[in-house]
Amino acid sequence: MNTQSRLSIMVLYLLAFIFAITIIACPPSNILSYDIFGYYMYLPLTFNYHDVLMHNPHTIAGIFSKYKISETFYQAFNWEGTQTWVMRYPIGPAVLYAPFYFLANFICRFTHFPNDGFSA
Repeated sequence: MNTQSRLSIMVLYLLAFIFAITIIACPPSNILSYDIFGYYMYLPLTFNYHDVLMHNPHTIAGIFSKYKISETFYQAFNWEGTQTWVMRYPIGPAVLYAPFYFLANFICRFTHFPNDGFSA
C-alpha cells in the first residue's frame, strides 16, 4: 500500500471519529424539526393520519404541541378560499425517507413507542 492510500484511510478514520464524538457529545434533540419536518410530513400525514391535505388542523396542532417541531407552522400555507393546505417542500426527500419510515412504523408495533410517525 502506498503512502497516499494510507493517508486517505487515516483521514477517513479521523473524520469518522470526529463524527462519532460529535454525535455522542451533542445528540440531536429532535431531528424532524424545522425544514426537515416540511420534507418529511408527507409520510405521516398520508399513512398515519390519512389527511395529506391537512383538512383537520388539530392534527398539526397536536404534533407541534407534543414534539416541538418549530415555533410556527411555516412548512405549509393555506390555499386561498379553501380549507386545503399546500406544503412548501417537494415530495422527493419523503420518497427517500420512506423505507426508514416504514421500518420505524414496523418497529413501533412491537415496542412502547407511539406509532404516530414522529416518535423516537
